[in-house]
Amino acid sequence: MAELKNFRPDFSARANAYFFASESFWENLLDQKIFEYNIHLDPPMAARIYAAASIATHDGFIACWDAKYAYWGIRPDQYDTSYKPMIGTPPFPGYPSGHAALSATAAGVYAHFFPADRVYFQKRARDAAESRFHAGIHFRSDNEAGLELGAKVAQAIVERLK
Repeated sequence: MAELKNFRPDFSARANAYFFASESFWENLLDQKIFEYNIHLDPPMAARIYAAASIATHDGFIACWDAKYAYWGIRPDQYDTSYKPMIGTPPFPGYPSGHAALSATAAGVYAHFFPADRVYFQKRARDAAESRFHAGIHFRSDNEAGLELGAKVAQAIVERLK
């Protein structure tokens, strides 16, 4: 809690918190990569990628929300009611972070189809997780657990795709 209370977000941290507040980042990125790699010219392959991404997202949601309601992890402003996050706190448990879990899931599945961009996807997943700390609605432990969970979901999806 001390780390959150002592954190003073600069412009970049604030921008990151609000940028990743939108859930459409990963879907927009997938559209971009499909066009960058000219996969839009191969509709069956594009459909396979979109289907894998959708399955991964849904499996990631199920795994994450199952864990949230198994652990019932509190959020920073519940732990210390004097703490005020940058954005509104969602009305469900904090552990593990859904943004982190779903971002790591997307990053892992996208990297399967676009291996040259693996490092970029991993960085964006970490950025998305960190944005929830910047926003003041997650502890770092929520984010680390979410990234780990999402990576495991992605690994399971990729194994099925092979």
